[in-house]
Amino acid sequence: MKDKQSFIIGFLLSACMFLFMGQTYKNSDIQRYYLSSHLIQGYNTIFYETIFDTYTGEILERKWYNEKDFKKNKNTKTTY
Repeated sequence: MKDKQSFIIGFLLSACMFLFMGQTYKNSDIQRYYLSSHLIQGYNTIFYETIFDTYTGEILERKWYNEKDFKKNKNTKTTY
């Protein structure tokens, strides 16, 4: 009888410990920032990039890139 009681108490204590460990919130930078990018094609191709913080919802950076900003190397293939 004492073995069953100690087993049940040990199991319940360990279950409570796992619940308390899962409840704690750790503020980490993993998956904190999100990058959103859009491509607008027309006469010139324009890339629009937005980086924002997922915790605060604050937009950190917005950038426009034009097609002419990127240099083509000799391995670049174009399909026109």
